[in-house]
Formats: sequence, C-alpha cells, structure tokens
Amino acid sequence: MMQTANSAMISLARGSRGLTQKELVEKSNGILSQAALSKIEQGLTESSIEIINEIARITNYPVKFFFEDYIPYSHHSVYHRKRKTIARSILKRIDDNTEIKILHIQKLLVAVDIPDDSFPPIDPDLPIDPLSVARSARQYFKCPKGPIKSIVEIIERAGGIIIPCNFGTPKMDGFTMFIDKTPPLIFINKDMTGDRWRWTLGHELGHIIMHLHRFVQDEEAAHVEADQFASEFLMPEDDIRYQLHSINLDKLAALKKYWKVSMAALLKRAQSLRLLSPRMARQNWMLLSSKGWRLREPPETDIPIEKPLVFEKLLQIHRDELGYTTEEFAEMLRIPIEDFEENYQPKPNPKPRLNLYVA
Repeated sequence: MMQTANSAMISLARGSRGLTQKELVEKSNGILSQAALSKIEQGLTESSIEIINEIARITNYPVKFFFEDYIPYSHHSVYHRKRKTIARSILKRIDDNTEIKILHIQKLLVAVDIPDDSFPPIDPDLPIDPLSVARSARQYFKCPKGPIKSIVEIIERAGGIIIPCNFGTPKMDGFTMFIDKTPPLIFINKDMTGDRWRWTLGHELGHIIMHLHRFVQDEEAAHVEADQFASEFLMPEDDIRYQLHSINLDKLAALKKYWKVSMAALLKRAQSLRLLSPRMARQNWMLLSSKGWRLREPPETDIPIEKPLVFEKLLQIHRDELGYTTEEFAEMLRIPIEDFEENYQPKPNPKPRLNLYVA
C-alpha cells in the first residue's frame, strides 16, 4: 500500500520557501490548481506522486521530506520578540522554517543524552513579580555580583538549546518554543549585535522561567514581564544603581562595555530607577537620536556575540562519533545538501563546556 504524503509537510515546504499557494501553482507547469493544492494542504485530498514530485522540484526538498510523520507545533507556546511592523508573510516563512528545524532537533536528540532541564522553579498559581524572579534566578544560578559573564552558558547549563538562525529580517530578534519532551528551544537572529543578543536571551530566559508552566492569556503582558526580568537579571538594581547617576553619552558607552548591554538599555534602566529627571532623560534620548545611535550604536562599543555550543555539539557528535557525512546528514534531515551546509555546517568548536553523550 502506497504511503500517503503528509499534508503538513507540503504546507511547510511551501511556506519555508516563502511561496504562497498561488505562486507555487504558477510554477507547477499546469500540474496543480490552487483549489487542488488548498484541499491537499488541508488534508481533504490525497496527493498523487506526480504532484509530490512537482512540489519537490519547485521547493527543492527531496521527495522523502513530504512523507515525514510530523505534526507542527504551532499551537504550542511561542513568544516572538519581534517588531510590530513585521509582515505576516515573513513571519510565516520564519515559523515554517522553525517547524522544520524542530523536526531536525528531535532527530538529533534521539542519539544523544542531554541533561534534564534545571531552570529555577516558580509556583504557577502565584502572581508573577519579574524583579523578584530575576533576583532569585541569579541566586539559583550562583551568579556573582555585577554583570552576567555569559548568559548563553547559563541557559545551556540549565538545559536549554539555543539555535542561531538567519531570519532574513532585522524585525525578528528571537523566540522560545515550549514543546513536550523537548528542552526549551530558543531560536535567535544570528545577525544581531552582541548587546541585543544578550538582551534577547535574557528576555527569553524570563519566558522560560516565568511562563513555561503557566497559561498565559495576555502575550503582550508576558513580554513586558520578560523585559522586566531581563533588566533586573542583566543589570541588578543593587549593583548598578550607584553607577547610573549623572548619566551622559560617554558614561553610557563605558558602562555598556562593562555591563554588556546597550546604551539604550542602560538609559532605560536609569529612568526606571528614577535616577534621571524627565529633562535629562529627554536630553540623552535626543542626543542618541541625533547621532543615529538609536538605530546603531557606535561600532567601537560593540559587544562580542556569545557562541552557543550545545546545538553544534549535537552536530559534532553525529559527525565525529557516529560518522555521519554531509550527504548522510542531509539524507537523515530530508533536506538538500546546500540547505544543510547553509544552516548546520559545523564550524571548528572550542572545548565544550557541557557533557553530552551518545545515547
């Protein structure tokens, strides 16, 4: 009996390539109609092998991709840290590519033991105080006073997996996926500056700790809580308050190098702690704007990107210990070799900080 193609994989293939149904049909040389494609993607009509071969040609996925036994996780908790102006079409392409990456991660985890999550627990029935949660998290992770040395290391040691992504837009910073029987997955824009990278990870860590085990009705309120968490976690009031008096641009630039957060984040922190008069705050924001630093802070103040290791270690284990070639990787993940090389080609890795073992 011939196996039926998975309608969800057809939709993901199309969406991940940034194609609408109409655009895919137009490329199908008359083999497909939009009515037929719509019913196929909705699971109302089975697709013939001729149609699958044509969709595979257009989307450049191997035929086996369309027969994967996979149910998308779009209904699971996900918090996008994005600009409100991001187009729905771009967001769909990002989400569909993320679904495919989740399938790949699940395949990679089959052969590897990864430590259980160990993020600080909070009572899901009690109201959330993001500042108290952040202070407790610093204690839980045994963070010394002052700046967080590496937020990547904190998240990875707690069991999270950070996946750098090419979103193809600066309007998406990152997001966290909470999926049953899978570690928290943070997908982050690899093209951000180091300070925005750290802030986004602090924001997503807040989501993991505060929102993983509770039902969130108001996503915007959850983002506000995550930002409040990130502010206190990265710039604890008791440690930074005395440094934020008499703020000016030179002082913000110096503090940025020390705290590893943006000048804008430091200015907002000074405001939230009521260490600036409205006039002085307005004057500093106007100076940042006049120099173009609201969009891009001076390169000489850039913070190095913190390099995630766990996801690369998963690939490294398959390559070095399990003997996977590039061709075998692509075959296992059901993607073209060029897709694997673009997204997953392992780079020379420093000595890992975490122990992962072949299962």
